[in-house]
Amino acid sequence: MFMDRFFDAAAWRYFLAYFQARGASVAISLMATAGQSLLALPMIPLVRLAFDRAIPRGDIGLLIAIGSGLATLRICAGLAAVLTRSRVVRLKSAAMLEIRRNLLLNLYQRPLLSHVRAETQPFMAHVVVDVERLDAMVDSALGSALPAALTGLVLGGALLYLNAALVLVGVVMLPLVWMVGRFTAGRMRANFRAYHVAYDAFLGGVRFVLANFTLTRARAAENAEVGRQTATLSTLRAAARHLAVDNARVGQLQSAVVAMVGLAVLVAGGVLVGRHVLTLGGLLAFFAAAALAGGQMERLIAALPTLVEGSAALTRLHVYLAEVGPPIYTGARLIDWTGRIALEGVDFSYREAPVLRAVSLDISPGQRVGIVGPNGAGKTTILNLVLGLYRPVAGRLAADGIAFDELDVAALRRMIGMVPQHPVFFDGSVFENIAYGAPDLSRADVEAAARRIGATRLLARLPGALDARLGESGLMLSGGERQMIAILRAVAPRPRLLVLDEPTNHLDAKAVRDLVAALAEGADRPGIVLISHDPAVVSGLDAVYRLEEGRLSPAVIQFAGRITGELA
Repeated sequence: MFMDRFFDAAAWRYFLAYFQARGASVAISLMATAGQSLLALPMIPLVRLAFDRAIPRGDIGLLIAIGSGLATLRICAGLAAVLTRSRVVRLKSAAMLEIRRNLLLNLYQRPLLSHVRAETQPFMAHVVVDVERLDAMVDSALGSALPAALTGLVLGGALLYLNAALVLVGVVMLPLVWMVGRFTAGRMRANFRAYHVAYDAFLGGVRFVLANFTLTRARAAENAEVGRQTATLSTLRAAARHLAVDNARVGQLQSAVVAMVGLAVLVAGGVLVGRHVLTLGGLLAFFAAAALAGGQMERLIAALPTLVEGSAALTRLHVYLAEVGPPIYTGARLIDWTGRIALEGVDFSYREAPVLRAVSLDISPGQRVGIVGPNGAGKTTILNLVLGLYRPVAGRLAADGIAFDELDVAALRRMIGMVPQHPVFFDGSVFENIAYGAPDLSRADVEAAARRIGATRLLARLPGALDARLGESGLMLSGGERQMIAILRAVAPRPRLLVLDEPTNHLDAKAVRDLVAALAEGADRPGIVLISHDPAVVSGLDAVYRLEEGRLSPAVIQFAGRITGELA
């Protein structure tokens, strides 16, 4: 499972590509960081001068000058840190903006089936939360880890210059430092893995509660569900607590190792001073440089958990992005579409299960077509194929005789009005919901469409009419009101083809027949594809087809309201 892979070379190549175009900015930032580090170097000889000359001689003037120099260097280092931080933030923000934008584009480029499958995965954790973790990692890497590493290298060179023998003492301790680092990194990866599993389970529980609220209440299963979700929360709490406590232990262990290294250097330095190989000022200067280097090491250690977590998030995001195949259709041809559309010998399957077999359907401009059939027969699949959201396994779709593969299918889709079984709304006004995706649509256009389909009384009942707020997911409306506004949204841009998927979910058969009749009037009448289980709804249409066992065949409706067999 990809959560077990926290460091992935391909993922890091993908990530670093966002900074390649900003190579100059990265180089300048690194130079600024290095310059900031160099400001620490003059402090070391000043410390030696203070203890080797100013203090032993009682030279107050020199001591004040040394103190003023140290203070000035510290202030300059602080100003340089602020300027460097500002540049790093701009660099990080630009890269993360591009990453977020590409993720958003990726979402819209994914086939519809991948979104259906994503509902069963911890989608929010993989995309939304992991992007925030990646953002934190970039900030920590550019703002802490990289400057600390560069400064540590500079100070390491200074330590070698001051006394190579004392550096050798520290080097002898490196195997211990390496073993502790390896152990602590493994512990952090294991802890993050357990926490992510628990967190994904928590997000899945939240989605279940929100999606099945009505079912839970109807079954009087609140207590059982609260108990089940509490168990998930307890697991998350335990994982979070273990992560925090264990990371604290890891930090203390790392600090203890650093202290042991410092102790070894102190003992060795004391021996050298006792033998007059090293002056006291030289030892204190070495420790001043070592303290500065230790501070940078602590910054690096503090950034490590964020880097590990961000790397894991990057791996998950890269796997998610890699799942996207080529676009369903890549054509770019624009046509003045008349509304004619055809399915020619179309086969379609969900995974390995065949849904449509050799389906052919030709819809003429302005023609009203009904499709009936049992649940799961594939009626909605036909609509998704017509909209270019699915691609057939075999056969082809064509508009005005031109294959979808040649066409700009998004431009074609803008000329199709779609009313799904369960219309989707956002928390905005009626007009904003109707005009979504149609920026040229005016209020006059919407009002004219409302008169055409008989929705003026509905708008008049709403407080504010077109300015009425719908609430999140249209919760301020009844089912019938949502259905009519969805139809108004589909009709207002004057589409060449109108697709109605089970409109009797919230409207009666007479209302649907009246709607179809109203749309049939006028020279700009759209073609209509109507899916319904109700034979009374599709009666009176120009053609009715029955879809069963993957095959589409003409059907006839008896006066009793039943759909009978195939026509010869």
